[in-house]
Amino acid sequence: MLSNAIKFIQAANCVYRTPVTKREGLTCSAPLPAYYLIGHSIELSLKAFLMGRGLKIEDLKIKKYGHDLTNLIMASRKRKLGYEIKIKPRQINLLKNFGEIYKNKLLEYSESGLYILPLYTEIFEIGYNLVMGLREYCYVKTFNKPLPPKQRNIDILKT
Repeated sequence: MLSNAIKFIQAANCVYRTPVTKREGLTCSAPLPAYYLIGHSIELSLKAFLMGRGLKIEDLKIKKYGHDLTNLIMASRKRKLGYEIKIKPRQINLLKNFGEIYKNKLLEYSESGLYILPLYTEIFEIGYNLVMGLREYCYVKTFNKPLPPKQRNIDILKT
């Protein structure tokens, strides 16, 4: 499942390259499909982690989790996600706010009204850090051996 999360974050980077400087990040206007791809990458990353902690895929498909990034991040934190990757409290709040937009399909189906998206660079950073931070964990859980040394330092955006 994490391999698909990696593909979605790579696709998001193809649709809209992350700005290089902080100033560019403040003025960028990323398209909704790029946000959607990041959201899906985050969803799959968290589900991969939870599967590694023993949850079954059938359980992750039910409405309690489904596409709900808030429930997924909270369930992951309860199962010690922090041992694998550190997520700052501000990023948790950002994920919860973004999760409401993602869960309600506002990135897929246009609706009238106002909703505020996080800065693209911030949500991209969370998605990227999740897939990079969980690679070793998910590899060990899948193959019962450590990630090969040559693969540890590979930047998934440059492959």
